[in-house]
Amino acid sequence: MQPRERVITSLNHETPDRVPRDIGSLPVTGIHEEAYRNYLSKYYTKLLKEEEIEIEDTKQQLAKVHEKVLRQWKIDTRGVWAKPGSDWTFEIKEGKKHFKFTDEWGISWGKPKESGYYFDIRGNPLSGDIDKQDVLEYPWPNPKDKARIKGLKKRIKTLNKDRRYFITMTGLGPGIYEIAQWLRGYKDLWLDFLRDPELAHCLLEKVTELKLDFWEMALSEVGDLIDTVYMADDIGTQEDLQISLGTYRELVKPYQSKVFHFIKSRAPSKIYIFYHSDGAVKQAIPDLIDAGIDALNPVQVSAKGMDPAELKDNFGKEIIFWGGGPNPHGTLRKGSQDQVAREIRSRIDKLSPNGGWVFAPIHNIQPDVTAEKLQTTIDTMDKYGTYE
Repeated sequence: MQPRERVITSLNHETPDRVPRDIGSLPVTGIHEEAYRNYLSKYYTKLLKEEEIEIEDTKQQLAKVHEKVLRQWKIDTRGVWAKPGSDWTFEIKEGKKHFKFTDEWGISWGKPKESGYYFDIRGNPLSGDIDKQDVLEYPWPNPKDKARIKGLKKRIKTLNKDRRYFITMTGLGPGIYEIAQWLRGYKDLWLDFLRDPELAHCLLEKVTELKLDFWEMALSEVGDLIDTVYMADDIGTQEDLQISLGTYRELVKPYQSKVFHFIKSRAPSKIYIFYHSDGAVKQAIPDLIDAGIDALNPVQVSAKGMDPAELKDNFGKEIIFWGGGPNPHGTLRKGSQDQVAREIRSRIDKLSPNGGWVFAPIHNIQPDVTAEKLQTTIDTMDKYGTYE
């Protein structure tokens, strides 16, 4: 099978020749620059000397994986990322203890100069005592700026001759709820849900409007060339949902559903909604399916209620599991190579039957994951991740 055919077969809950794989196509299936550099140092020294490592995601310091490595890993997906608007300039400033920048949403990010691996949020521009007028008058990014998709069609066609690969695409930020959290601040948004739901609705409606405008523009340009769109709203913790299921249904789900169904209705051909949420989200899965998602990521099996066998049994005919591989915060970091291999084999046994699974580690590969354990991941999938 060709890679795209393999992924689509699995997404249709049918059995391909082997389990399709994704590493590096999305902001939640990537690899940290340090881990990638260490891997190249051991297995691709010539490539490391000849080419620079490009940072695909500044905030998470994710590396853009070279095409040669993707092919060696037998990765079936390729990712394309929308660009920022033309009225924003990326600039990292150096402070005494941190590197800092402000994104096009006005959100401030910082990374420690010593032992810093990522950029974390340092400032929420809509936090504090605000009202609906502050939301409406905020200097929002222009979602219809053509600079966001400039050259994207040409890049996809160059990357994906003969539609060989399954193409994923990121859009205007992550998800609606997550952008609202970053702008307002987690605490303030949650307090709004309780004390001022009209303000929360106003903010979520505005972000939704921006999303719709962006995807209307993007789909008209490249909708026939992409296969899935990326959305990320972390609604889970290790133990439960961040907010009650009732609050989710009232304040978050309607906006997600509007965007998901809009994308599907405007796409010129079949398109899948890839949805990312960490944590214990099992009780929300029926609502997520109803909202329009097709693939759930990262399948964080260490969270409460997220047993992969139970998830497969309960939802395996309605949804695709995208992830569920070795845990970058657990076994991939702390376990032996043998433990990594055993964990992957266990996930293959539980998630692969009858398709419906795209293999990826449970979130991004962290800086201290060794080259040997990453190679063990690939080798184990090569040996056991087949249906023949």
